[in-house]
Amino acid sequence: ICFCTGETTGKGSADKKQLEGWTGVSEEEVKAALLRRALGFETDEIVEEYGFNEGEAVLMKRKVTKKTVPPDIQAAKILMEEQKPLRTLTDEQLQEEKERLLRLLKSREEEN
Repeated sequence: ICFCTGETTGKGSADKKQLEGWTGVSEEEVKAALLRRALGFETDEIVEEYGFNEGEAVLMKRKVTKKTVPPDIQAAKILMEEQKPLRTLTDEQLQEEKERLLRLLKSREEEN
């Protein structure tokens, strides 16, 4: 007798805090997840087979597969609708946005 479990880990996985519900999840975390979904990402998909030996579940086989999640146009639309047009921003707001985007680019470069 064996049974299989499938889970996703790595960059594409939900952490324990996210699984507990929306309590404590910031707006920035939601926007980051939406951006990630809009751009697409890679993740590891893990499938484990368990068998029973003397009444205990024993890991028999584990398969790790790289999985590519394609960009999601609906997530991109939501992000685009959320943004203010640049022409409506003040000079200070434009400077803040520029700095935010530069930090985002730098963090993405460091990840790769």
